[in-house]
Amino acid sequence: MFATAWLGRRSSVRLSPGAAEALLVHAWPYNVRELQHVLDVASARAADGVIRVEHLPPRIGARLRERARDVDAAPVPEAPVPLALIVDRAAASPSADELRTVLEHYRGSVALAASFYGRDRKQIYRWLERHGLDPDRFRDPDT
Repeated sequence: MFATAWLGRRSSVRLSPGAAEALLVHAWPYNVRELQHVLDVASARAADGVIRVEHLPPRIGARLRERARDVDAAPVPEAPVPLALIVDRAAASPSADELRTVLEHYRGSVALAASFYGRDRKQIYRWLERHGLDPDRFRDPDT
């Protein structure tokens, strides 16, 4: 909210999507004053009026780089047999075994299971409840 208000006062300055994400994921230990200072310095560095990640202090972009590394380092494992051969995605409702197989493949990610079935996450949660399955059971405890 503050960044939007601050940018509104400086109509010639915009945030790139990467810079906006970096600002959102930073913890801001010094709160609004730190944010205002970072935006003031970054806007001075942004010659074309667009604040990018490289205009922000390195500590702000560090969290964004950590997140990108984490995503790249943890690929979804391939199933030994393609899921499409095991699971009938066109069925009105999957069996408990089929749902279990999909959750194991996607490490308990309800969002990825929903994408696989082409359904909303709410529907996946309904199926989980119907079959007495807990998605946390399929997640890696170290993540």
